[in-house]
Amino acid sequence: MSINEGSSPEARAIHISGVLNVRDLGGLTGEQGTIRKGLILRTAGLEDLTEEGAQALADLGLRTVIDLRTQEEREEAPDRISQWPQLSGVREVWLPFVTDWEGSPDTPIGSYLFMVERGAKAIGAVFEQLAAADGLPAIIHCAAGKDRTGLTVAVLQSWLGVPSDAIEADFIVSNEILAAHDALKYPAHASALAAALAEIGGVHGDVAGFLAAQGVSAAALDSLRTALIDPASTAHG
Repeated sequence: MSINEGSSPEARAIHISGVLNVRDLGGLTGEQGTIRKGLILRTAGLEDLTEEGAQALADLGLRTVIDLRTQEEREEAPDRISQWPQLSGVREVWLPFVTDWEGSPDTPIGSYLFMVERGAKAIGAVFEQLAAADGLPAIIHCAAGKDRTGLTVAVLQSWLGVPSDAIEADFIVSNEILAAHDALKYPAHASALAAALAEIGGVHGDVAGFLAAQGVSAAALDSLRTALIDPASTAHG
């Protein structure tokens, strides 16, 4: 399956003043059609969000911010959503992916398998939040928008049938974006993401089975799919 023109990670990058690693999931095509633009953004932390950036998010119609960070990270670098009056109606949802990193293996693949184990319930909860009546448009973020956010977004993309090459391309472009801002502490590895998605498939059969195991209802998934997919679009092999 080919990637549609304009669907590359670079083409989907968005400038939000004060926020790094911002990309729109819209434009990618999966088995059921093309994801609508302007509904889900993946980003790094929002602790440096400026007034200009806040206005850009308000213009987007932002309704939900999902924060995957630990309590310690939130205390050290709190989001600045509530600071801006134009974002006063935005729901801020905290879904810690892990409570701490103790016990996480010191290898890319090992750490991602650790995240699958510890963060499964958080991923399921993200889907439920996105499917809520007031869930979209939404931001999903962690600290760098690379690992926890990257895995969560990859599960969402995989569920929508986005080809693995497009998922990996979207995932690893975080390295380039963060490095350009001297904000890359360690790179994301496509092999680690592939191992995590393979683990999900191996244990649960597919992403839908994984989400069901986390308690995500079929009704929520149907609602989210309807909201995200442009019915006029079709996937072409």
